[in-house]
Amino acid sequence: MNPRPLHLARALVASLLLPLSALAQDDPLLGTWKGTLQAGPQRLVVALHVARDGDAYTATFDSITQGANGIPVTTLTFEDGALTAVLPIGAKYLATYQPPEGERPARLEGNWQQGGAKLPLVLEATTEPIEPPARPQEPKPPFPYRIEAVSFGHDPAQSLDQSFAVGAAPNDATTRVTLAGTLTIPAGDGPHPAVALITGSGPQDRDESLLGHKPFWVLADHLTRAGIAVLRYDDRGVGASTGDFAKATSADFATDAAAALRYLATREDIDGAHLGLIGHSEGGVVAPMVAADDTEGARVAFTVLLAPPGVNILDIILHQSRLISMAAGASEEDLATDLALNRRILETVGLHQDATERDAAVRAVIEASFAEQPEDERDPAQLEAVLRESRSANTPWMHWLLGYDPTVALRAMHCDVLALFGSKDLQVDPEQNCPPLAAALEESECDRVRIITLDGLNHLFQHADTGSPSEYASIEETFAPEALDRISSWIRQVTGLGD
Repeated sequence: MNPRPLHLARALVASLLLPLSALAQDDPLLGTWKGTLQAGPQRLVVALHVARDGDAYTATFDSITQGANGIPVTTLTFEDGALTAVLPIGAKYLATYQPPEGERPARLEGNWQQGGAKLPLVLEATTEPIEPPARPQEPKPPFPYRIEAVSFGHDPAQSLDQSFAVGAAPNDATTRVTLAGTLTIPAGDGPHPAVALITGSGPQDRDESLLGHKPFWVLADHLTRAGIAVLRYDDRGVGASTGDFAKATSADFATDAAAALRYLATREDIDGAHLGLIGHSEGGVVAPMVAADDTEGARVAFTVLLAPPGVNILDIILHQSRLISMAAGASEEDLATDLALNRRILETVGLHQDATERDAAVRAVIEASFAEQPEDERDPAQLEAVLRESRSANTPWMHWLLGYDPTVALRAMHCDVLALFGSKDLQVDPEQNCPPLAAALEESECDRVRIITLDGLNHLFQHADTGSPSEYASIEETFAPEALDRISSWIRQVTGLGD
């Protein structure tokens, strides 16, 4: 939900370039090395930057295609032309130095090892500046509206009453949280209708930054230019926001979104009668929880749901895994084996409230699965890789969601609703999620409901070829203009601003 599919290079992140002065004639390793890693269906442009600190090497590794921030290389050795680089993401790069030959620059030829996989990777020495991926929609000043840095908080006593009725209680309800964000306010005195944006799954900043894209910044700029104030904020425990993200569940995120609405309602330049929420992916689970609530100061006049789940997360994860793996060319036999194991892991996570019990039970399931393989096919490295990957599912967040039915909150809503899907979304497939969502909203007290599937768009609402997450980073577009226009024109209509 943004459930990010597990794939080899998901944790690769970009770093600041080392200065070209790091190049030295007496040590051929110093400087920048660039190449392309074929990680499953993804072609990731990567770079290794090497410098010295006294007698020791220091280095950073970039995934330029993914466009995120960088990580240090924890260990780097270079002896007799053999390089070993170890990264704190369960990855290792082993390569041999090849000196320049003719017009060909010096090279590092070797293998990238991660998650039990071993992939060839050749890096070439370069002094060319490494440009981030093009993102032409990212807003640039000057802006025809005001921008304010804001913060707001809430105490445990301000938890949503309705969230307890439609789902399990918040997991982190004893923690006071202060959320930091950005409020963009249209020109003019107002008061203006306003929306708070709710991110998808995983720790997200206020822009919902992902693979060099900033979807919420693009959306906020578009809506504010259309006369709608927008509040976007860092998730708890992310950026300038306090709290512990690792302990939180979707119910906790609902209390955060309600606090954002209460903050907007305090401002004289905001129209308290026209407050709304826009939730993307997991945010499409969170927003209905808030919209179903009747607590004073947390009332929602309208909701926009972007790729909202309409079924339980177990069904979504297994279905998205099938679609993404099929797009990558996986065989039916391998797919059936993987999905069966994933189902057993997730069902086990859902059964155990205690984290220690969950961990032991999940490990037992994985070890039993590997024990079923022929002895000559058992790979200890692959076993450890699966155990490592399973930790991303063995969390309070996942345990909570596995017991939650999103249609309960959808049926309890009583505001105007716009739901948008992309026809090529392989993460929250509209064919799986749209019918139950529509049926639930039909039973609600919502007067105006529109559900639209936009042709050719993926989970991030980009124009896509296959819809696979492997395309997200390589697509320059951040947010399809027709999706932006649908959202702004609908909000203007339901808030009285006009079409």
